[in-house]
Amino acid sequence: MKKIEKAKKYVIENLTYYKTTEPLREWVRNPKTSPDRGMERVLDRSREEAFQNLERIVKSQQEMIKVRDERIAELEELFHKKLIYRIYNYLKFIKKRIFLI
Repeated sequence: MKKIEKAKKYVIENLTYYKTTEPLREWVRNPKTSPDRGMERVLDRSREEAFQNLERIVKSQQEMIKVRDERIAELEELFHKKLIYRIYNYLKFIKKRIFLI
């Protein structure tokens, strides 16, 4: 029970609306720009690296799609070899012949 009381006390003291919004309210009272405004952005310098990462991700996704498609083809082949599927196709063929004549 003591842990519950400690947790409750911590929440009441530290996780209230007033306490959690204190930095925001301070900024509203005295607005200023961020410290890094006007500095060169690191992300702009590493654009090529980002494109390389994107290409790597695209290649891995394409490989995953290729593996998935191969697996689907294998499963379809297994299914189409089964006797029940052959009977179904044969009955479908006969039905078409009967209604066409």
